[in-house]
Formats: sequence, structure tokens, C-alpha cells
Amino acid sequence: MSQTKSSSYQEVAKLILSSSNFVVISHESPDPDAYGSSLALSSALKKLNKKVVTLNASGIVGDLKFLPLIDTIEISMPDLQDAFVITTDSSGIARLGKSYAEILNTRGVDLNIDHHVSNEYFGTCNLVQNTSSCSEMIYKLIQALGVVIDLPIANLLLTGIYSDTGSLQYKGVNSETFLTVAALIESGADLQGMSQKLFQEKSLAILKLQSRMIEHVNLLFNNQFAYLVIPENWMEELQVSYDELHHVKDVFRNINGVKVSATIRLDQGVWKASMRSIDPIDVNQIAQPLGGGGHAQASGIKWKRELPEFIEGLIAGVESELRAKKCL
Repeated sequence: MSQTKSSSYQEVAKLILSSSNFVVISHESPDPDAYGSSLALSSALKKLNKKVVTLNASGIVGDLKFLPLIDTIEISMPDLQDAFVITTDSSGIARLGKSYAEILNTRGVDLNIDHHVSNEYFGTCNLVQNTSSCSEMIYKLIQALGVVIDLPIANLLLTGIYSDTGSLQYKGVNSETFLTVAALIESGADLQGMSQKLFQEKSLAILKLQSRMIEHVNLLFNNQFAYLVIPENWMEELQVSYDELHHVKDVFRNINGVKVSATIRLDQGVWKASMRSIDPIDVNQIAQPLGGGGHAQASGIKWKRELPEFIEGLIAGVESELRAKKCL
């Protein structure tokens, strides 16, 4: 099959229905949209009597154990000889994790389903759209497959959408997103319960970390840029796991006047930055020259060289974007 840059839901559904053995993979260090999209699609495929293995290089992240079907996530890559490989919510093969990337860079990915503007179109078939979340895309694909959405699928997709949109607040949300949420609630999705677990049930350690981050934040460019390198000893002292850090990615964006923020941490010798912004600042434009990418208002960067070089490049990129958008 020759590579296609962009496919329709109907074309992808037809392709899926002609196959029988699937491996579904989402990005490492998964968020609810990664889990939600991959697990919901896998469940739909099983309803079609397909053989499915659902993979994530990080396994099961601790504070997302409340998600339905999460105990079906596996880590070990199966034999891919007769498998149809699908990736969800991943802008590039590298995002899947080093061990998977080494295999798939050679073997290839059959279907790439994603919503990031920085997507590298690495699949033989690519279903890539600039929508609120990958979970919203999976909802449309499941409809095209003719599968009835049950309670676990509804809760998975609702959680993925609500997480990636900050409870429907971020850019990319449109009337279709609200209609999708309404349909999922009609299918039994627990909006109150899933929202509470996502946004309200935070550990005391995370709340203490947030307070310490606010106290030590660096503010530049008339307080429009907020950033912090989270010291490793804070994590140890407060007993915060790396799995929980998704709770603090947005904390600086809540400061009045801040247009762009970055939380930076060291993870196994690699510097990882989570960037957030408010319109019109596009953090994808800042992240891409530094080897990262994602969305206009939410992007990530992995940096393997020295931290001072990264901070210098990050500050320069933020200044350039602020000036381009006439904020300086």
C-alpha cells in the first residue's frame, strides 16, 4: 500500500475492516487522551471480533488507574509480522518511546491517527486533523466502523476530550466537540465523575509542589513568560512521582498576565519541557526549532544537551514569538 498523506474516516474504516490482527500504540508518558484514544479504539476493534494488543511504553501510569480497561495495557511488543499497526495521539514515531521507535522506524506504521499540528505523517495511511483531541477523532472513526459505543468507551473518550481541552476551554474546541460530548453522555459517560478524577482529586504532595513552583517561578518579558526548572530534590522531598507531573503543567498559565509558560524537569538524563500559552501565542512555533512540537497552546520539548543552552534557546524563542504577535 502506497503512503497517503491524509485519509478520510470512511477510507480508514474500510482499511480496518479488511484486517484482523491489530497492535494499537499510544505515546510514552501517556496522558488521558493517549490512553483514552488507544483503549477506546482497541475496545471497538474487539467488538468487531478483531485480535488486538494495546501497547504503551510507560505501561500503566499510577494516577490514571481509574480509566476503564487500563489493565489491558501491555508493554512487551508482540510479533508484528501479520499485525496492522495503529498509533494514536502521537506526532512522530519517536514519541512512542525508544524501544518501540527502534522497531517501527524499520518496520513502519500502517495507520497514524493524530490531532497535533506538528504531526510528521509517518504512517502508510495517515488520519491527521487539527481537532480538540485524538479521542474526538476516535469517536468519529468508531461511528464510521458502525460500532455501538458502550459505557467504557464513552468514559474513555469523554476523559480524553476533557483532559486535552482543559474541560472544553482550549482552542480547537468547536460545536462538533460539544456534540461529541453530548453523544458520549447519551451513551452513559459519567461527566461529573471523570471530571472530578481529572481536575479535582490531586494529592497533597502535588498541591505542595504547585505552591512551591509559584513561589520560585521565573518571570520575564513584563511577566508574560513564566518558567521553572523543577529541582529533582523537590520530587524526592515531597514524594511526587513523575507520573503525577501532568497536574502541574498548567499552573503558570493561571497567573494573570502570563501568556506563555514552561515547566522543565530532568527525566533519565533528558530535559523535558511542557509549554502552555494563551491565544495568540503559538508554543508550537517556539518548540519546533528546539526539537519539540505539539499544539499552538500546548507543546512539549525533549532536550538531550546541556540545560543552559536549552534555557537560552527557549527564552530567545519566546521573545521572538512575543514580538511577532506584538506583545513586546
